[in-house]
Amino acid sequence: MKRCRPRVATAQVMAASPWWVPDAALWFIAVWAATWARFDFELEQVKVGPTAIVAATAAIMAGAVGGAMGIYRRRYIVASFEECVALATVAAVSSTLLLVTVGLMEPYPVPRSVPVLAGAFALGGTLAVRWLARILARRHLNNGMRRRKVVVLGAGRTGQNLARQMQLDERVPYEPVALLDDDPGKRHLHVAGVQVRGTRRDLASVITRFGAEAVVIAITDPDPELIRDVSTEAALLGVGALIVPHAAQLVRSARPADDAIKALDPQPAPGAPPIRRVLLIGGAGYIGSAVIPKLLDNGYHVRVLDLLLFGTEPIAPWLEHPRLEVIKADFRQVDTVVRAMRNVDAVIHLGAIVGDPACALDEELTIEVNLMATRMIAEVAKGSGVGRFIFASTCSVYGASDEILDERSALNPVSLYARSKIACEKVLHKMADDQFAPVIVRFGTVYGLSGRTRFDLVVNLLTAKAVIDHEITVMGGDQWRPFLHVDDAARAVFMALEAAPALVANQVFNVGADDQNYTISQVGEIIHRLVPTAKLIDLGSDTDRRNYRVSFSHIRRQLGFVPRYTVAQGVQQVLRAFVQGRVTDYRASLYSNVKFLNDGGKAQLVRYENGWATDLLHEAGCGISPVSLYSVSQRSGP
Repeated sequence: MKRCRPRVATAQVMAASPWWVPDAALWFIAVWAATWARFDFELEQVKVGPTAIVAATAAIMAGAVGGAMGIYRRRYIVASFEECVALATVAAVSSTLLLVTVGLMEPYPVPRSVPVLAGAFALGGTLAVRWLARILARRHLNNGMRRRKVVVLGAGRTGQNLARQMQLDERVPYEPVALLDDDPGKRHLHVAGVQVRGTRRDLASVITRFGAEAVVIAITDPDPELIRDVSTEAALLGVGALIVPHAAQLVRSARPADDAIKALDPQPAPGAPPIRRVLLIGGAGYIGSAVIPKLLDNGYHVRVLDLLLFGTEPIAPWLEHPRLEVIKADFRQVDTVVRAMRNVDAVIHLGAIVGDPACALDEELTIEVNLMATRMIAEVAKGSGVGRFIFASTCSVYGASDEILDERSALNPVSLYARSKIACEKVLHKMADDQFAPVIVRFGTVYGLSGRTRFDLVVNLLTAKAVIDHEITVMGGDQWRPFLHVDDAARAVFMALEAAPALVANQVFNVGADDQNYTISQVGEIIHRLVPTAKLIDLGSDTDRRNYRVSFSHIRRQLGFVPRYTVAQGVQQVLRAFVQGRVTDYRASLYSNVKFLNDGGKAQLVRYENGWATDLLHEAGCGISPVSLYSVSQRSGP
């Protein structure tokens, strides 16, 4: 049986491969052409029967040799250097075998020079046909899906297989234009027609030279510092950065390139509809206004559903964009949600009353907005056939703990805001099935500037106080928090949207970085180093009981997410905003959720007069009953 297996495989390849037919025909024709040429095209001298036998033998023989070499197994890029070499080898081996076969026949059916000439003719024919096919395929591809030019960082096994698969599969929206690798032994390596053009240091020049739109990090278990440096450099050059997740597993897998492509490709798996239209709920908020440009810049059609309590200024730069649609409405109204959900492929739900103090102002309103609306929106999305549902949660769900916490850690909420988010997570998990797969992202404590900047967040607030009040007032400085720039939060949402379904379906991701877990005192010291003229003041203990350090290894391994910003860089960004006059009065209610709601913004919200909000919380098992719901104490401060 073992001896028969190669023959069976070859036969299957020959029967299934579309290239077997033209190659066989070319060899058949090549034998006839070589025979006629040998007799100076005096056709009456050609023995038709014997020549036909030799031509058929040549066709079968060349197909068998090509099948054994893997030419008909999609192993090579069409008309690539590697395939040309393989075709030349097939021609040489087939000609030799044919020459031996003809020499064993008595009398000679064709002159003994015919196999050599036929091999040359067949090689020329197969190369010409493949080059023509490649030109036509390129032309068809250029008229269809636009492919993004990418530079692949890493020319090891994963990088090479990835480059080959990008070239081989026309469905992949990426086209490799160059490889980079620090190994000097790979300096002159060619992979599927793509050449190693330098090392990591040449990234900027290679991106500029080839007009690349992204860099793909295809390195086994890359160092987080490398990912951050490459991502930052790519961002400065105005291009994106993609990371092949699970690099070590991909290298060990049977089909690493296919798995890597699925991880990079924003298209879902075969059979699932492509994600092109996105409903962004809360798109004019702090994080939402940072998500919009990432979606628009990558070709998505974006429909924003937002009450626009803060006006259109947060999204003003994109209001005239042809792929942006804005619906000003309350996302708690089911008819509005049904209308907004039409013809969308994915939902990003960022809408909520955010922050402990703001949620504590009106607890019933918080439950209506944060929980009741989320369940209704998810039910509409599921009923509409929307598979990708990204929900914004918070690391505040961990509450108070002295341990380093991950997605599997016990939740210990100490605020209504955190409890409402836990309730939403539980509701979404109960609704999940094979067709509806929510993705939950738990953001760290966000900082930095966006379209709708906030100064009720600790980093932004302390930085503003340092600049304007010349004081950095710290309360309860020993509490730990994980910090995250708003642009990185938006990028995590975007990566969760583009990731292959198998990587994110029904997953919970902490969003942040291990090295950005800081105590409040440490944040104050960072700001003090950048604003040394400000006085650092410790006001003593705080009533805020939140204290948590968080692990972000899951999102780093699964999606390759590493923040591009540090707290120091975020502080510098806020400082520049004050220096440039973009922000003057950080105390204005516009910059604070709790102040804005206190100043009457809350009156603009539509209220529902019913009693099932508290029942829903109790049903979700969040420890909030109709009695305990109103026992959550109000908090002030960031």
